[in-house]
Amino acid sequence: DLKQLLFVLTISADGAVPLHYQALNGNTNDSSTHIETWETLKKIAGRPDFLYVADCKLCSRTTLAHIDKQGGRFITVLPRNRREDGWFRTYIQTHEPPWEEALRRPNPRRRTGPEDVWKVVEAQLPSKEGYRIVWVWNSLMALEDADGRQARIEKAWLGIERLQTKLQGKRCRLRLRERVEVEAEKIVQGANAERWVRVVVTEREEPIFRQERQGRPGTNTRYIRRRRLRFSVAARVQDDVVKADERSDGMFPLISNCRDLALKDIMEAYKFQPKLEKRHEQLKSVQNMAPVWLKNIGRIEALLFLYFIALMAHALLEREVRQGMAGEGVEQLPLYPEERECRAPSTERILTVFEALQRHRLRKHGRLIEVFEPQLTDLQRQILELMRIPDSSFRLE
Repeated sequence: DLKQLLFVLTISADGAVPLHYQALNGNTNDSSTHIETWETLKKIAGRPDFLYVADCKLCSRTTLAHIDKQGGRFITVLPRNRREDGWFRTYIQTHEPPWEEALRRPNPRRRTGPEDVWKVVEAQLPSKEGYRIVWVWNSLMALEDADGRQARIEKAWLGIERLQTKLQGKRCRLRLRERVEVEAEKIVQGANAERWVRVVVTEREEPIFRQERQGRPGTNTRYIRRRRLRFSVAARVQDDVVKADERSDGMFPLISNCRDLALKDIMEAYKFQPKLEKRHEQLKSVQNMAPVWLKNIGRIEALLFLYFIALMAHALLEREVRQGMAGEGVEQLPLYPEERECRAPSTERILTVFEALQRHRLRKHGRLIEVFEPQLTDLQRQILELMRIPDSSFRLE
């Protein structure tokens, strides 16, 4: 029930075409799959010196050493828990690294938004193993980091304010300091703001009066004065920590053994990583991969293999059209509804253009009288030319 699996997928740098996949048990650790995957790719390529790019799960000392000793090349993200990461973030508090601008382009999300700027710099100290560490800074990521941090701080602040209002109520049941501190910490942790927000709990005594005896109060009723603790909470933002983190907003480190690659090339190679995530997204959206009622492992693997073949076919079709557009100088095609222009055609949009094509055969008493061939539109002919497919593929020979 609700068993999961690990779908290990490798794509090419040329068109993000799937080359290799593996279906593993869902309990498998991602970091343990890279050596086997790399060895398989080495057999497919016939050489070890291809560039292997992956996420931070690749950054295992055993895996990196295996690839490096075999003559392979790799680029991956240095995890945040490595000492090299902390050293650089401490270093930039008092130093200004010689950043090199690698890319500047308009905002890909909003036309009127700030520019998308990428900068790179190589750390003065290599990794513990002697590999290069290249730090990348992006302007949009810096804005996202700042906005995300501010949003978490505000969420924690509002939560503490609501707790303070609750503590001021006459029926508040939080009468122990330990319970108040636990509730406040839960609020801060729930907002993921414990790094920047500290909670201050103060207490004060207030007098309360209780009847000496039970019953209705009267003119002769005596009261006993007692003391009760009331608590107040307040959120305090750690400004020094916020300012320190602002210095490293939008930065992340890459680790590589490629001595011959320029810093910009290392960054560009890693920026191709989202293409892989897009292929995984297509499995779930376009191909509608969903939970299945299969208990036989062989049938599950067979079904996943068919998904892999379909994904490869989709990627090849998309690659042919986009390469054809680049070769012919075509910037966009009217593939969206209402003939809106599309700059990066996907296989789903391309197939939609051809789904209405039909061939009709007129028969009488089993004898073929006439064949009505499909009538191709100008857009359909243009797409076929970009893919180097002859019109005769849609005609009866």
